[in-house]
Amino acid sequence: MAASITTTCPGCGTVVLEREDLLLVVDRWADVSWYQFDCVGCARRIVKEAPEPVVSALSFADVPAFCVPAEVYERRDGAGRPVTDRLGADDLLDAVLLLAGTDDVVALATASS
Repeated sequence: MAASITTTCPGCGTVVLEREDLLLVVDRWADVSWYQFDCVGCARRIVKEAPEPVVSALSFADVPAFCVPAEVYERRDGAGRPVTDRLGADDLLDAVLLLAGTDDVVALATASS
C-alpha cells in the first residue's frame, strides 16, 4: 500500500495525496526547490516552496521529481555566444504566450527545440 502525503491548499486546507499526485522540482543552481499538485478539492494548481527537509521527505517517498538543468541559466545568441544582458519586455511576453499555450509545463521544459 502506497503512503499518503498530507499537505495544505490555501483554499481547501488539509489535503491527502498519493505520491503520483505531486511533482517535485529541484533547482540546485538557484538553491531553491518546490512541489506542485492539483488540489482534489478546488482543482487549482498549487505550488509550494520545498526546503531541504521537504525535498528529502518527498524524495524518500519516491515522488516524481524534475531537476532543473544548468542550461536553463545560460542564454545564447544565434551564433552560440553567451548573452549577458537582462531579459527584456519582449522576452517576457514571449514566455507568457508560450506558457499560455500549454497545461504541461514539465513537457514544455523538457521538449527539445
